[in-house]
Amino acid sequence: YLSIIRLGEGDMLKANTPYFVQAKTADSNNAQIIVVDDATLYPAVSNSFAMNAAEKTVTVTGIYEPKVVTEEDQGWYAYSGGRYSLQTKLGNTLNPYRFFVTIEDRENNVYSAPSAVSVVESLSSLTLTDGQTYTNDVAKSVDELTYSRTYKNTNWQPWYVPFDMELTSEILNRFSFAKYAGTYTEEDGTFFLSIIRLGEGDMLKANTAYFVKARTADSNNAQDITVLNTTLYPAESKSFSMNAAEKTVSVTGIYEPKVVTEEDQGWYAYSGGRYSLQTKIGNTLNPYRFFVTIEDRADSPYIITLNPGEVKLKVLGEDEATNLNDVNDFNDLNDLNNTIYDLQGRKVETPTKGLYIVNGKKVLFK
Repeated sequence: YLSIIRLGEGDMLKANTPYFVQAKTADSNNAQIIVVDDATLYPAVSNSFAMNAAEKTVTVTGIYEPKVVTEEDQGWYAYSGGRYSLQTKLGNTLNPYRFFVTIEDRENNVYSAPSAVSVVESLSSLTLTDGQTYTNDVAKSVDELTYSRTYKNTNWQPWYVPFDMELTSEILNRFSFAKYAGTYTEEDGTFFLSIIRLGEGDMLKANTAYFVKARTADSNNAQDITVLNTTLYPAESKSFSMNAAEKTVSVTGIYEPKVVTEEDQGWYAYSGGRYSLQTKIGNTLNPYRFFVTIEDRADSPYIITLNPGEVKLKVLGEDEATNLNDVNDFNDLNDLNNTIYDLQGRKVETPTKGLYIVNGKKVLFK
């Protein structure tokens, strides 16, 4: 999907920038006119901007001259027959005042194979215990590797481990897995990270961010996953970024506890049943997890918008979006952070009437 968000009164449409328009009424015989007073007419510039999903780069380019499908110039997307379709029919022409889209695999695809490493040690068996610091700095071959983790609920949780794992029917009978797909924003400003489910035969790469969901929860007993004849990779805190039209989302995995400090706060992680902005000093994210940062794009083609206080998760192909939830990821979550922020993300000591962000949620003060 290419996701869009409606604009409202007072929003500014910038020149040489792609938007969508929808007429309230249709008339095949008569043109509908829009008049703008005291405007600047800019030079004709075929501007482009790119959005990076986890595996794809989407580039949108506006045109002021007809664009014709030729042998040398085809494979781009444009509206045709009521859908946004791949243009391969020679001679098809896209009219001026339109834009076209290209979609390519990312060269730095986060789900591509990790760099080759030299194995310097062999082990017959090894158990990794979730939540404990992992500091291995050399690659090891392991005949039987066990990852032990306690799942206190059956919600989606972060997965970041130092070994490859192929999803088998046996594993999928006990767990569901998903990977990042991209981002989008709804009309009310709710910001989503979208994921897509994985299936039997899919390979989870080492030191890469995924999501896991246990079929059954057990607060008292760990659930083990065992992988045979695998490589244990060095501990690497890898990051990857996804560029939406207005925001850059960066995802970073960790193998050591990450503590909220005065100097290191404002990142997103699980807290109190939602993926929320971390500002409570001392909160600690456990190893084998990942955190998210969200920033406005410096090269955004649109008006800069506000950082969300809360981020929701959307599984592609499923109707309902969900808050992410993993209350076991933090050492201190019983006392939620009640700091108040305005919609620009600035701390507010004495709020007046209006909309604010408290505990990652929008709250109306009357």
